[in-house]
Amino acid sequence: PGGGPGMVIEHSSIVNGHNDQTAAFYAAPDGGQVQGVTISDSYLSGGGYTIYPTGQVGQSVKNVVITGNVVQAGQWGWLYTSPAGMTCSGNVTPAGTPLSC
Repeated sequence: PGGGPGMVIEHSSIVNGHNDQTAAFYAAPDGGQVQGVTISDSYLSGGGYTIYPTGQVGQSVKNVVITGNVVQAGQWGWLYTSPAGMTCSGNVTPAGTPLSC
């Protein structure tokens, strides 16, 4: 997402079956600042990193919330980076192991 606020993903499954691709959820400021994104009570799996929120020089993420999800790690892990402007809590692996960011 980019160029405007407001994306909510709830009670969903996002699966990327290709570990050679970037992520199951990828957010970058290609079209503007990444802001107002919430992913909650969902299942996410796959990709290189499962969740990949990122900023570029001069851009940032703002008000990105990742909470209460079941997350299966991608090839290299579940979260690429934990940028300022992102909060997460209550996320677990499929086995119930808590995840921190």
